[in-house]
Amino acid sequence: MISKPVYKSGVTFSQSKSYKSYIETSVRGFIKACLSDKRYGIPVDYFASYKSIIEFIRLYEPANEVKLSISSISHLKNRNAISRTVPRTPENEGFISFVKSKIPSFNDDLFFKELSADSIKMLKNNKKNS
Repeated sequence: MISKPVYKSGVTFSQSKSYKSYIETSVRGFIKACLSDKRYGIPVDYFASYKSIIEFIRLYEPANEVKLSISSISHLKNRNAISRTVPRTPENEGFISFVKSKIPSFNDDLFFKELSADSIKMLKNNKKNS
């Protein structure tokens, strides 16, 4: 099981990641999907640049609280970040509903699917060996 961040009155407690809100988990997960080989049904040429990803996310008003920049997206790309579990919360469901309205091929079931700890280790080892 992957531990998910716990949010309590604006304070974040987590073992490895800290996010200010649940919506940030889905936004960051979506960005990772846009940048990875495992794209959850996002067409390869859907976003022309990092700026177009940011503009797309900004269309969803509640996601405007998430701090995004071209350099932060570039850092995610360069780190070869592995997509992590995104909890099914009303905030995350709302963002993904927005994404599906704009990108009908987006696979939300795969996006919300939890990875086991062993699966994550295997993905990390495959990335290192690539």
